[in-house]
Amino acid sequence: TASRGCQLCTLFLKALRRSDDRRTLRIDQIVAEKRVTSQIRYLRVCAVRRTPSRRDSSVSLFVDLIPILPGGGSGSSKEIGSAELRRFSFSEWSHLLNNEAIDANTDSEASCSLVRNWLNTCLNNHLLCNKKVDNIAVDTPTRLIYLPESGVPRLMIMNDTRSPLQYVTLSHCWGSELPLQLTTTNLGDLQVEIPPAQLSKTFKDAFKVAQRMGIHYIWIDSLCIIQDSTTDWLVESSRMGDVYANSYCNIAADHAPDGTYGCYIERDPNMLRPPIVRFGWGLRPGSYILTDDIYDNTDVSHEALGKRGWVCQERFLSPRIVHFTSTQIHWECSELYATEIFPRGEPGSFSLMIRHHKGFSILIVTTPLPSDLKPLLSWNRVINSYVSRELTYPSDKLVAISGLAVKFQRYTNCQYFAGLWETHFVYQLLWAVRGYPELGVQHRVEPYIAPSWSWASMEGRISTSDGDMADTGPQARTAMVEVLEIKVDLADSGIPFGHVTSGHLRLHGPVTRRTNLTIRPDTKSMSTPDIMAGEEPIGFAAIDNRSLYEHDNPPGSAALKPADEDLWYLPIVVRNDLKDGTVTEQSCNHHWPWLKGLILQPVPDSHPDAHHFTRVGWFQLHGHIRNSEKFQGLCRLAGEEDGIKYEEGDVQDAWGPRRVITVF
Repeated sequence: TASRGCQLCTLFLKALRRSDDRRTLRIDQIVAEKRVTSQIRYLRVCAVRRTPSRRDSSVSLFVDLIPILPGGGSGSSKEIGSAELRRFSFSEWSHLLNNEAIDANTDSEASCSLVRNWLNTCLNNHLLCNKKVDNIAVDTPTRLIYLPESGVPRLMIMNDTRSPLQYVTLSHCWGSELPLQLTTTNLGDLQVEIPPAQLSKTFKDAFKVAQRMGIHYIWIDSLCIIQDSTTDWLVESSRMGDVYANSYCNIAADHAPDGTYGCYIERDPNMLRPPIVRFGWGLRPGSYILTDDIYDNTDVSHEALGKRGWVCQERFLSPRIVHFTSTQIHWECSELYATEIFPRGEPGSFSLMIRHHKGFSILIVTTPLPSDLKPLLSWNRVINSYVSRELTYPSDKLVAISGLAVKFQRYTNCQYFAGLWETHFVYQLLWAVRGYPELGVQHRVEPYIAPSWSWASMEGRISTSDGDMADTGPQARTAMVEVLEIKVDLADSGIPFGHVTSGHLRLHGPVTRRTNLTIRPDTKSMSTPDIMAGEEPIGFAAIDNRSLYEHDNPPGSAALKPADEDLWYLPIVVRNDLKDGTVTEQSCNHHWPWLKGLILQPVPDSHPDAHHFTRVGWFQLHGHIRNSEKFQGLCRLAGEEDGIKYEEGDVQDAWGPRRVITVF
């Protein structure tokens, strides 16, 4: 069992807790209700099968949780979910394993030497990590903490520095134990001395890591930004992207929920090594290394620091990162992702880690960018990673990625509108809320953060949906709307990537009322109710706001409130091509026609002729041409039946009247 030190059971338990399988959401609830002991001890593998859904070889391990009854007996087993692990051929990948002794503390000379080796390899051999962009000035941060070889640290004002200095940065969680902070009151004192007794354990450890690297300057947000000065905070937060991007290395205290934990940890070295399991079935029987998923479920992403919204841009922009996790030290740069267990690189991790975490950094140094959809995929990679994280202040939703936005605009020359970009703007409208409505995780952020057409207006998990568009030639897709105006009002015109006070979008395109369509909950998935034309399902929807659902519905129901049934459908993009699928050992991919668009709701108390709407959802028609044709007919019918006076200049074609609408 996991509680008795079994490596395989421990790996199962960790993967099960991280699974996206909806049933596994009940694990912690079962523990909290004391239907099992506070520590999940017993796991039983009830099925093992190869899953050809990934490009690499993997296995799915279905696990039972066995409740422990009062008195020590065990109840009947009950499957509550599945855990997917990845396997790698031992003969092909064993050369990456660390065969040396691993210390019980990450504050050891062996661990320190490994970090120095990663750093030297990156500085001397990695072209991508050391590539500079022409004509881009590298500025030194306004303030840095000086770490002398002997004596106490102190804060330094860097305004008079003529040449850039080598410095490291720290990514950390403030937590309930607030760290020492720079204020207008102690600004002068900290320039003389930063009292070691007032430093948190995390800060002290970070100083030690920096000095072991041979670096004498470090930037820490709470000590380098004046925390009680709104003016200084706005200026310095807008420069934060450059602070991390121009740093020598980033030190990430991933496992520490606050400063009392520090960077270094004690661990059992034997539990670090991945189990080697022999499979006697499948196309390639033999010995395999088993690991948890290093792409979606890395230790780093699920540590305490990985939940912070601000750390998203810190990770994307830092050229190098040393991660101090709850189990081991990780290294991340644009050409290598490694750990103490796999010091020469994680098996199969290069393309995955580069694409997911460092792809944005690589993209922004390869100028000029092509004028197609692919640059937006890097931005969407940022958004998909960012929105699942937490912010102490929801009002920071746009500010916390402003550094990334500054970088992206610098290399694309695109205009920025509350999280979206002017180039290919209509495709960026097709983000969708993900999650189960009955959990209540999705709602509009209050107070106002952004217009309803921006992903930043939502609290909850969202995903962008333009990946298939990027793989489709422009001749195969058709934008159904024309953008007439994009307007965003800023709280401070001098900070274009900061707080937004209002905004609207004027579009010209066809719409149809919900009276011609119905939304019916899908009995299989609460998150994707069906769109019905009569009794025929022609597509599915994702509703943005939990408030549109009836709160007293029984489980398994997701009906819309009667008062909220005045919904309109606006097609955004249609794809008409149909290509033969590509079949491989792992997958079968087909290219089907589809139509994607937005679900809108009239602004309360607005005049019908004004065509003023807010976004309330997203929809997609199933991949069949006749569904698009049926929807096209409904658009024409809506124009004939509603009797609305259209603005001068509206035209009518196979899709019916194209109206000028405003979305707030």
